[in-house]
Amino acid sequence: MLISMPSTSIHIPANLIIEQHTRPHILGIYTLMARLVLYHKRAIELAQSDIMAYDTTLGRSTVVGALTKLRLGHWIIEGKSKQGKKITYLPTWGLVAGKTIPWNRRDPSPPEVVTTIKIPSQLLDEYIGVMAPHPYGLALIERNHEQPLLHFHDVGVYLTAMAGYAFSTPKLEQHKLIIDGIVQTMAEITPDVVNP
Repeated sequence: MLISMPSTSIHIPANLIIEQHTRPHILGIYTLMARLVLYHKRAIELAQSDIMAYDTTLGRSTVVGALTKLRLGHWIIEGKSKQGKKITYLPTWGLVAGKTIPWNRRDPSPPEVVTTIKIPSQLLDEYIGVMAPHPYGLALIERNHEQPLLHFHDVGVYLTAMAGYAFSTPKLEQHKLIIDGIVQTMAEITPDVVNP
């Protein structure tokens, strides 16, 4: 693969999961933004078309709706790219004492007052693909498989299951990420499941 991003853990605010547990694709989109900011250590340029290319099951109205809910819920901060024409996104930890707390680009650790759920970046990288944002053109996306094994919906459901909700999807069960209602860690997944 041309895009090399080291594996890491992604902290997702528990309050966001609770708020959006019935809209798991929104959690998946936030997780992608968090993954990219963790690696690039800056607000990232993303177009709606980039998000739709990463998860081809989403339509434009679904993406617009998800971004609107994240923005109005104080979960992302939108800006303007200095290099291109795209909107930039920076995840936040939500509202803390009435103030929006953005991610610190140098230290992405959550504030002590924010409860998070940690998921491995491999859930995106190995099961959907790795994205390199571009300030002008379409983001570059590399996948280990011809078609993604999971979608944002599955990533969001995985998060809700980790938070204690009794949710699953056929794809999560097919790839043994959830077995008999129990979330499996990436260390418990055998390589032949990741590369069927």
